[in-house]
Amino acid sequence: MTVLLTGATGFLGQNLLRRLPDVVAVARGAHDRTASLERRSGRRLQVLEADITQDRWGLSKDTLESLKGTIDVVVHAAAVTSWTASWSDLIAANVNGSRTAVAIADLLGVPLVHVSSLFASYRTAGLVPQELADETDDLTKYERSKCRAEWAIHDEVARRGVPCTIARVGALVGDDDQSKKGTVAPMARAVAAAAMRNVPYLSDARIDICPRNIAADRLGSLIERVQAGDHAPLGETRVTHLGLGHEAPLVRAVLDEVAQRRIGDLRIRPRRAPRRVSLSASRAADRWLGGPRGEVLIGARYFCSTAIYEGTPPAIPVSASMVADALTGTYKAQANSIDRYYRSWVG
Repeated sequence: MTVLLTGATGFLGQNLLRRLPDVVAVARGAHDRTASLERRSGRRLQVLEADITQDRWGLSKDTLESLKGTIDVVVHAAAVTSWTASWSDLIAANVNGSRTAVAIADLLGVPLVHVSSLFASYRTAGLVPQELADETDDLTKYERSKCRAEWAIHDEVARRGVPCTIARVGALVGDDDQSKKGTVAPMARAVAAAAMRNVPYLSDARIDICPRNIAADRLGSLIERVQAGDHAPLGETRVTHLGLGHEAPLVRAVLDEVAQRRIGDLRIRPRRAPRRVSLSASRAADRWLGGPRGEVLIGARYFCSTAIYEGTPPAIPVSASMVADALTGTYKAQANSIDRYYRSWVG
């Protein structure tokens, strides 16, 4: 099986590279990133220069013609995932880039797997089904872009007759194997950068959050099933949740575990708060704030939702302690980009 993969340089894509047997990666700055991607995947790779905001992802017609008959599945995992990104950037990459993914799959004559987010269908309560969700007023800019991307794909798939699977992934943290950590800024740096030690949460809230290596393994298995023919009929879109379902841990349990760990000279203080407080702060930050503090306040919405995202949980149980270990990790004093940490949460 050979996969044409976008997002190979991203937080989830790096693990997916190691999981898939044969990959043709498309990435911006391919010449400079090939060596790094080969080191992370442990094998030689073909990396094509591309830009998902451009027509045909910036790939030439000759390049796409040369790929015909060599690719089995197109996997679109690239996206702008910063919660404080501009609306124009989100539309160009997440919506238009996803629509182009359907055209690429159509040209190559193969099925498409689009990697989305559970929070494209963010709700504050209830059971969220595995189906396309209406765009509500409660969505952030990032969530709204992912929701619109799914509908753009649905419409383009119906027009072109391409079989498509939308794989919604939950919040992501570092690998559960701590020996592999170090690529993600730890939670302590997020709290410190935002000058915010008190973390509000709703007492019965749950968070669908998973180590990225477990998510990558599940996504890899889904891609293999799609390649084997287990996908939606031509012209239809199937939505699959790769989350924890009813086994998603309580936010309270995760925060209590994190609070017990001293990271550098910091220790967070979980504080119960009404949902309206967290949502109001999140909405205001989404509209007005940028930078680390904006990221932290926008993220407060994920600590006040009791929603359960329908789906089968992974075979490996994901405990609050495991999540806390991956969230905190090893404290590093040097300055890191806070965006890198928070981009990992929504894939």
